[in-house]
Amino acid sequence: MCARSGDEDVGEAHTVALVLPSDSVELVVPSQGMLPNARLVAAYLAKQTSPRSRSTAMEALRRIARLVARISGRPEVRPDQFEWTKLEYEQVNFIRAALAEMSRDSLITPGTANLTMSHLRSIIAVAFVMRLITPEQAALSNPKILPNIRGKREKHGRALTAPEELALRASAIGLSGFRSTMLDTIIAISVGGGLRRDEVVRLTLKSLDGDRLIVIGKGNKERRPYVDPQMREAINRWKNVRSFLEPPHDFLFCSPERPEYTLSTKSLGRLVRTAAHAAFGDRRPCSDECQCSKTVTGPHDFRRTFASRLLDLGLALNEVQQLMGHESMATTAIYDKREEMSILKKRMAVKVVA
Repeated sequence: MCARSGDEDVGEAHTVALVLPSDSVELVVPSQGMLPNARLVAAYLAKQTSPRSRSTAMEALRRIARLVARISGRPEVRPDQFEWTKLEYEQVNFIRAALAEMSRDSLITPGTANLTMSHLRSIIAVAFVMRLITPEQAALSNPKILPNIRGKREKHGRALTAPEELALRASAIGLSGFRSTMLDTIIAISVGGGLRRDEVVRLTLKSLDGDRLIVIGKGNKERRPYVDPQMREAINRWKNVRSFLEPPHDFLFCSPERPEYTLSTKSLGRLVRTAAHAAFGDRRPCSDECQCSKTVTGPHDFRRTFASRLLDLGLALNEVQQLMGHESMATTAIYDKREEMSILKKRMAVKVVA
């Protein structure tokens, strides 16, 4: 694995660091030599089972620290310096109210607000297990005392049509250097196998197993998507290009700037956005309002495309659920973008305003 970037802010003296991918949070082993709040944050991050979940947890802790600084008028501190062990009902209720206000102002979604609430309750529970807070403070981890915030927003993302996919792949091929073949291959296997971006960047040469891909997904669960001829052709093209790069790691994909490093989820997102802008944007610099961001909202659209096309081809919802590695069909149903696209096309074809 490549070395971490060194810009994360967890840890004091007397810590032992484990090397993780560069876009994740450093994992530190709690030490008795650390201050209580730093120990708590280190233990809480260690409780998360993947680099992605650690990164999400850290961002939630940062958000809470920023909110308290804003409410109290005090300078903002790092999460490992924040006084988690002194939280009382009045403070956490103010945090909840501030998150609700941010949600109403569309600064964050209700989902982000409630994810932050979940991490707040969880770190309080961990603090109690570590005997850092009182039973009265531990009661704040109860969702009945600190409930979620009401609200719902429309889900982002869409499924690509076949012409859109072909246009995006043609744009990918137009990129300079090895990035062209690499991104084209990523699009092919993501659409054909329903891969998440995290799963893409974790693929290694050993993940290629004949007509199957060995994919480790959420919850450390393995699944083996089928590799069809179109996917196989793209993979073989990339393997030929990759052999000339001779990267020192065995990950399947490389950093688009420096192939000696591995591909990160952030770099993948930027590559997709670049190709999407070339395919669906215009000559002006890409912005949040650009048409490309409406056509391809991000790499996860490839997974939505996978689900929608399989359902459109007649596979049952429970069959698609198994292929996507979901725990429930309700989650799989969220990825079905067929009806949404059909209704939008019908609306665009009729005149409503006189």
